[in-house]
Amino acid sequence: MQKEDNSTYWTHVGEPDVTFFLSGWSADFADPSEVLDFLFAHGRDDTKYDNLEVDALLDQARATSDPDARNAIYLKAHELIMADAPWIVSGYSKISYLLKPNITDFQVSAAGTYRTPLKYVKKQ
Repeated sequence: MQKEDNSTYWTHVGEPDVTFFLSGWSADFADPSEVLDFLFAHGRDDTKYDNLEVDALLDQARATSDPDARNAIYLKAHELIMADAPWIVSGYSKISYLLKPNITDFQVSAAGTYRTPLKYVKKQ
């Protein structure tokens, strides 16, 4: 195990000598494309995961406008990714917050409370 500063770590993660690393991430918006395209399409992520069948499905999903058909395609891609197990998931974060009854229009974003746009929040 090697300890590195943040800048060195993220530069080093993509190098061939790295076989295991710790990472975290959250989506910016609630859509399967945000996660699956960013992390699994065409070997772009630091894991260099590359599965031609998954790539074809993600490309097909991006070109599909029917929500039900699109969801089915993403589910199939997800099944293939899970079967390949390119990651070891060690934890998930849980979002907790307190909201007073006089606050309205507070919407938690897909990325959690720290990314919630407060400009729409109202106090009554």
